[in-house]
Amino acid sequence: MKRPSTRESRLIAFHERLAAETAETLDLEKLLKALLSELSRLTGASSGSIMIHDPASGNLKLYVSARHPGRIGGMRPRPGTSLPLDEGIAGKVFRENAPIIVADRKTAEESLPWKHRKGRGGFMSLPLCIQRRVIGVLNLNCSDDLPGFTDEDVRLVTALTGSVAALVEKGRLLEELRQAHEETQKLYDLAVLLGREASLEATLTEALRKLAGDLEADRTAVIRFSMPQHPASGGDQPPTIVSAWRFENEHLKRLSAAVGQSLRTELALSRKTAPTDRLGRPPVSLPFREGKKVLELFCLPLLNVENDSFVLCAIRTPRSGDPDAAHRHYKFLSLAARQMGNALERSEMVEQLRIDKEVLLENALRNEIFLSISTELASTLDPHLVLRKAFDHFNRLVPYTTFTIMLFDEIEQTYRIIVQPSRRLGPAYLRQLRSEVVTSFGEYPADPPVDKGRVPVLEVFHPQNSDGPALGKYGQSMQMPIVLNDKITGLVHLSRVENITFTRTDFNKLSQFTAIFVTSIKNALIHKRTEKLAFTDPLTGLYNHRYFQESLHQEFIRSRRYEKPLSLMIIDIDHFKKFNDTWGHLTGDKVLIHVGEAFIRSVRSQIDTVARYGGEEFAILLPETPLAGARLFAERVRSAVESNPVHVDGKVLPVTISIGVACTLVTNCDKTSDLIAAADAALYAAKDAGRNQVKTFESEHLEHV
Repeated sequence: MKRPSTRESRLIAFHERLAAETAETLDLEKLLKALLSELSRLTGASSGSIMIHDPASGNLKLYVSARHPGRIGGMRPRPGTSLPLDEGIAGKVFRENAPIIVADRKTAEESLPWKHRKGRGGFMSLPLCIQRRVIGVLNLNCSDDLPGFTDEDVRLVTALTGSVAALVEKGRLLEELRQAHEETQKLYDLAVLLGREASLEATLTEALRKLAGDLEADRTAVIRFSMPQHPASGGDQPPTIVSAWRFENEHLKRLSAAVGQSLRTELALSRKTAPTDRLGRPPVSLPFREGKKVLELFCLPLLNVENDSFVLCAIRTPRSGDPDAAHRHYKFLSLAARQMGNALERSEMVEQLRIDKEVLLENALRNEIFLSISTELASTLDPHLVLRKAFDHFNRLVPYTTFTIMLFDEIEQTYRIIVQPSRRLGPAYLRQLRSEVVTSFGEYPADPPVDKGRVPVLEVFHPQNSDGPALGKYGQSMQMPIVLNDKITGLVHLSRVENITFTRTDFNKLSQFTAIFVTSIKNALIHKRTEKLAFTDPLTGLYNHRYFQESLHQEFIRSRRYEKPLSLMIIDIDHFKKFNDTWGHLTGDKVLIHVGEAFIRSVRSQIDTVARYGGEEFAILLPETPLAGARLFAERVRSAVESNPVHVDGKVLPVTISIGVACTLVTNCDKTSDLIAAADAALYAAKDAGRNQVKTFESEHLEHV
C-alpha cells in the first residue's frame, strides 16, 4: 500500500482534527476559530483572521480571528473592526480577487498598500469566494521568529478556501436568519401591544418602554410638532409630548432648544417623502449636548395630520463599533416607527369616526329640536308663549343659566328685556345681566336707538328649576343681535354661572335657533300689533268700545262661574264740551289723552281693563274687586285727575271727572247690559249731585235702571 505524501498526511491530520472539533460544537464561530487554529497549525502561522464584506458600510469587517496580533493580554480584538476596501492588503485582495503572499515584510515590495509593516515575518491574504463571488478575505500571519510560508503551505490553504468560504457564508446566513427572527419577533410583540384595546397614551407608553429596551435607548417619546404651511411667517407652536418613557418636559425643552430648528427642517423634508420610501433612509440622527454628555437623537416621522407632525424620538448614548449593528438598529427603528404611525393613524381614524358619529347624533337631535320648535312656535301667536316655548327647547341644545332677549316693543314703543332663568337669580345677578345686555346692545347701530334716559323694562319668567339658593353672578356669556326687516331691533344673550366657555358650535346653534325664533316672534308681534290696532282707540291708545265689550263678556262669565265679584267704572269728563267750544278740538283731544294716561298709571297692569267707551266717556273693568274696593279705587282715580291739570300753550286747564261704579255682587245682573246700566245710573247720580265725585249703584238706586 502506497504511503501518503507529506502534504496528504498533513491534510488528513487537519481534517481529522477539524472533524473532532465539529463533533464537539454546533457554534459556527467556535468552529471557524478552530478552523483558523488548525490552518495556523497546518501552515505554521502564528495567527489568522477572516474578514467579510459588509454591504451596508462597504467595508471589510472582522468576522472571526484566532491568536490575532491585535489581542493584548488575552483580550479579544475590538468588535466591529473594519477596513475600507481601498485600504490595506486585505482591501487590495478583495478588490482584485487575487492572493498576496509575502515571505518577509522587511523585503516585501514598497508598493503594497501597507497598514502595518513593523518587524519581519511573512503573511498570506487569500480571497474567499462563493460561486466566483468574493465574500471576504482569509489572512494568515507568521511572527518574526518563524520562517515564511512555503509554496506547499499556499497550495494547502488555497485548496481549503472554498470550505472556509462555505462555512463563513453559512454562518453569516444563519446569523442573518437569527437576527431577522429576533427582529420579527420584537416587531410582532410590538404590533400585538399596539393593537390592544386600551387608551392610546397607555399603549404608546408601554410600546416606548419596550422599544427603549430593544434599542438600548435611554429615553423614548412620541412628540407632536406644529409644522406651519409657511415657515417663514414664524409663530411656530412649541412641541408637545404625546406619550413618553423616561422623557419629561425638561428633556423636551433642552431638545427643542438644541436641535429644534434642525429637526423641523428634517421633518419638513420627510413630509415630502412617501412612507414606503423612508425605510431605505436612515433615521434623522442629531447629536446634542445634555450637560456634559453628548447624546444621539434619532427622529422618525410617524404621521402627518394637517399642520402637525407626530415624531418618534429615541435618545441614547452614542455607540461606537459595529456599523452593521447600527444599520440593523436603524432598520428596526424605521419598522417600529411605521407600526407606531399605523397605530396613531388608526387612533386618529377611530377618534374622527367618534367625532363624526357625535356630530351626526348632535345634528339629528338639533334638527329634531328645531323641527319641534318650528312646529310649536307656528301653533301660537302669543309673543310670551312663543318666548317660553323657545326658551324651554333651546336649553336642550345649549345648557344655560339665563336666556335673555332684549326686543323693541312697537306697541309700547320701548325696549323690553325678557329673562328666562334656569335657576333662581339673586339681585346682583340681575343687575349684572341688565347692565351687560344694555351695554352690549348699545354698541350696535340699533333701530330705533336705545333711549339712554329710559331704563328698559325687565321681565323675569319663573325659573325652570326653583330648587337651591339664588345665584349671585355669572362667569360666561354669549350674544348676538336680532335683525328684523334689515334692522337691528334686539339682542339675544346667554349667560352661564359655571365657568364653561361657550363654543363656536354653541354660537352656530344660537344663530340657527335665532333665525327660527325671530320669524316666529316677528309674526307674533305683527299679530299682536294688528290685534291691538283693531281693539285700540287711535287717539288715547286705550282699548276701544269693541274690545271693552268682549272683555266684559269674558269677565262676566268668569265672575259668575267662580262667584267672584266684577266691578265696572264708567267715567265722564265734566264739562268736556266747554274744552272743545272754548279752546278748540285739539285741546279737547289733549284732555282726552291726558285723562287716559292718568287711568293707565292707576290701574293694575295685565289685570284691569281701561277703554274709551265713547266720546268723553271711559270704562274700567276691575276683576275680582268688590264694590267697596272699587269705590276706593275710583276715588283715587278721580283725585289723581283733579290734582293734575292739563297744560296747553302756557295755560293751565283744570280737569275733573264723574264716576259711576257698579258690582255684580250688589247688582242683580243677568247679562252684561244690566251691569252697564247700573254703572250708568250711578254715573248720572254723580253728575246730578254736582259732578267731580264718585257714586256707587246700590239698592236705593234701582229706580234709575
